[in-house]
Parts: sequence; C-alpha cells; structure tokens
Amino acid sequence: MTAGRGILYEKMPQVRPKEIVGFQLWVNLPAKLKMTKPRYQDIRSGEIL
Repeated sequence: MTAGRGILYEKMPQVRPKEIVGFQLWVNLPAKLKMTKPRYQDIRSGEIL
C-alpha cells in the first residue's frame, strides 16, 4: 500500500490459534511523493521468491 494522501491505516493482523500471519515493509517516500495518489498491491506468499 502506498498511503500517499487520503488513506487511514489500521493494523489488523490475521490471528490464528498458534500464530499471527502477516508481513509489512515500510518505506519512507521522498518528499515529492508524499501526497501521491494512494494505491494498493496484494502479494500472495506464492509470488515471493
């Protein structure tokens, strides 16, 4: 997810009996991209090499 402008973020990991499933990577955008259009990209575990 690129938050940019207009997105409110709430952390709600998927909780299972013995584990929490999820991964987040936070990157600080350059100043010129801070108010960019928000977007989201879903990446499934099978797509990670």
